[in-house]
Amino acid sequence: MTKKFIHTDKTIHDEKVKSEFLIPDIYNGTKSFIGLTSLNTYDYGMIVYTGVSLDVDKIFDKASKIKSISFFKKNRARKKLKNYLLELKKLKIGIHVTFDSNGQLIEINLKKQYFKSTWEEDRTHYDENWGVSIWYFEIDHEGFPERQLEIYSNGKSLWYTRDKLDDEYGSLGDKAFAKEEFQKLLITKLEFEEIWSKKQNIEPK
Repeated sequence: MTKKFIHTDKTIHDEKVKSEFLIPDIYNGTKSFIGLTSLNTYDYGMIVYTGVSLDVDKIFDKASKIKSISFFKKNRARKKLKNYLLELKKLKIGIHVTFDSNGQLIEINLKKQYFKSTWEEDRTHYDENWGVSIWYFEIDHEGFPERQLEIYSNGKSLWYTRDKLDDEYGSLGDKAFAKEEFQKLLITKLEFEEIWSKKQNIEPK
């Protein structure tokens, strides 16, 4: 039994993510979490304190009511849930976790970082001098840019996200940053969000 469990978290999932507890995929055997309400799949979750004791029977009964589990899979599902609860006892509340290649729970650092860098070379576009630029990056836990903003001295700006990868002016960086090289360029999330909210699109000529 344990009073710890894994839950969705808006800081690592979409803001509109359903608030629900997560269990290992006992239905299909994948190395993913399954929402104990929606059956949505998740790669990551956060360990939380439930305030109530949970055991294999309670969780299995709940999971069986949401989606039936065949007779031949029941023993395997119970064993998977038992191991899941045992692993949870060893991990701290508040950390983010995922499954490794062996299906074991491991802690993962999903904290995003933010950088600000100055590019001292002038940029010219269609014979128009845009001037030097300041670049802002939001970097995921693997070092890849999620959001990127370029602000030029003539007032022009370019911005890219995972949903807007490129345009006729440029693109979102596709290489991972070596974070240890950019520690002196770190800024706060608040500073990034403030400048991001003021971004402007360049109208194509």
